Amino acid sequence: MPAATSKRIRGVQLRRHFIIGNEAHVLPHPNYPSPTPDGHTKGWKVYVRPLPNGPDITTWLKKVQFKLHHTYTDASRTIEAPGPFEVSETGYGEFGVEIRLYFAQESGEKAVYREHYLVLAPYGSEEQKARQERENLVVAERLETIEFNEPTQVLAQLGQSAAALEQNIEEERRVMEQRRKRMEELGVAIAAK
Repeated sequence: MPAATSKRIRGVQLRRHFIIGNEAHVLPHPNYPSPTPDGHTKGWKVYVRPLPNGPDITTWLKKVQFKLHHTYTDASRTIEAPGPFEVSETGYGEFGVEIRLYFAQESGEKAVYREHYLVLAPYGSEEQKARQERENLVVAERLETIEFNEPTQVLAQLGQSAAALEQNIEEERRVMEQRRKRMEELGVAIAAK
């Protein structure tokens, strides 16, 4: 729970963007142990990463838990900051990986869940499949966004200068006010807070 001095910022929504994905290779491959375990045809890595050239996610993300298929030894793997938030393994089949994201304790925010379906086989157009096979690299990623409604002051300050924080808060308030006015124009009743 947040410290008593960590007040929530009313009327503000804070967004944090990041990538969840995986990469896979046909075995044998230099990134994975040799000899290859019996029946394993692919080496893969599942991860949570910042945007390319984006801000450091470890200012607000402190731990990631990956829950692999139950057939893996130690199927629940937890990676703490500074990371990297990733798990590498070998196998032969695709499955859903449960991902639990934990935030800085002082933020007062609960952990959230995401899921990523581990993609091992080439996909897309014939041209894309041919390139993936030629490069021996399949990448499946998606942009994720976490929205913190009325974040604590501590969470809002993590990874931001005071000036940038004030600017972001003011921008969020301006957007909220524009939405409120537009809804009033449309005749939608809004409860005052």
